[in-house]
Amino acid sequence: MALTRRQLLIGTIGASASGIAGAYFGLRRSRPQLLQFDFLNRGNDGSLQEGASDLDDLVKRSLPVTPFLKGLISEEVKAWAVEYAQAKGIAETEKAYGKKVILFQVNEQVQCRYRAIPEPEIRYAAQYKAYAEFATDFLFEHADLQTLPKIPIEWLFPQNDKPEGRFVPAYIAHSYIREQKIGLEFMLQDQRKVKAEVVYPQLRSGGTMLGARWNFDPETGEFSGGNWSPAIIVSTYNQYALQAPFSEMTPLMFAEGIGKYIRRLAEKNPGPDSLARRKEIICDTHKLGETITESVSLYLLTELLLHPAMVRARQRTSALKIESAAQELASADEGLYADVPQAYEYLKRKGLRVTVGLFMDDPGLYLGKVKSI
Repeated sequence: MALTRRQLLIGTIGASASGIAGAYFGLRRSRPQLLQFDFLNRGNDGSLQEGASDLDDLVKRSLPVTPFLKGLISEEVKAWAVEYAQAKGIAETEKAYGKKVILFQVNEQVQCRYRAIPEPEIRYAAQYKAYAEFATDFLFEHADLQTLPKIPIEWLFPQNDKPEGRFVPAYIAHSYIREQKIGLEFMLQDQRKVKAEVVYPQLRSGGTMLGARWNFDPETGEFSGGNWSPAIIVSTYNQYALQAPFSEMTPLMFAEGIGKYIRRLAEKNPGPDSLARRKEIICDTHKLGETITESVSLYLLTELLLHPAMVRARQRTSALKIESAAQELASADEGLYADVPQAYEYLKRKGLRVTVGLFMDDPGLYLGKVKSI
């Protein structure tokens, strides 16, 4: 979860999750007596980033774990693309075509994929996988969450594991790279248009749940369920490493409630299909999704920390530190997590069962009660 932590490709999860609802296969793993957490609080251990000469070096070490998918460009990436065009793109185009560039524009859609950087320390990777599987069982067996779908998750190492078709792949990585192909169009002085493409890699850590999208009907402007091919990446090298499995699995479990909210927003805001309308509705829904999933993840982690198998984790963190993460998130990512502290407080007052029930029944009412705290 970096304060760069999770970016859904162009939206959030919808009712298409029902296709595998209840499909948790209950793989009963042997329960470890005592989990190990040497991967926590490593600091700058020199294992990867500090030993890499530059980002290009890390890209070479990484492995693609998703295909390129279409998404809407963010303001941050658009600003980078404009800067790139002004600093290099115009000059290169003028040199190649021998004509002055009088205008350029950045495509509003990008092609995005994710690349996982394998954890180079085998011991850390094995420890994290044992923890992630333990956290998965805890989540799916929690008494207050039995009404939610339990999605089949397979925890993998990107360098040597291939996912089985019935499972959602969850890759354990040191960190990961979001790689975006951005389209540029330059207009020359003689009115010719030249198209170009630039790749923008971003180094990230924490966790991300991706691969689920919503589409618009171009005729009616209504939302329809999009592609359903989710994947998870979690990072061992991050202060939110313990929270990451919960943060990235719960969006799958809350898919029905999140999908209900996005449909209601679309109904309240009818109109022709447009990029502005997509961005507005998706932004609101993304924020709601982060509010419920991050607050629930914090809550679950404080419970899990009490388990006897987590004694070594308690030597490295505490419930107080976990709760402080809610406050840290509130100021992250341009307000995306602004409602997480109030949502976490609501959870502590009402409990997990009541909170989740309200969200799944009426996500708009849930959000109103959270904001009233």
